[in-house]
Amino acid sequence: MFTLDIVKLKINRRINTPSSLYLNFFQHLGLDYKGNIGNFNDFYFNRYLREYFNWFESETNVEILALGIGAKNGERILKKELIKK
Repeated sequence: MFTLDIVKLKINRRINTPSSLYLNFFQHLGLDYKGNIGNFNDFYFNRYLREYFNWFESETNVEILALGIGAKNGERILKKELIKK
């Protein structure tokens, strides 16, 4: 069982200063997404999931990059592309 400790996450965010976050094990919040690889805008997220994303980003002050939806590499719903310099 996993529980999000937002206080620890905020501390780690301040220490590491990431440009974005990868929200892994997302399929546990919505089993309909398991194995459905694609882009964020191609999926319907209900009101509660959208509120959760907004809360998560506002609490951490970091944008979500992707939602991990499976055990294999690349099983994700991509919200934002990383900009390579």
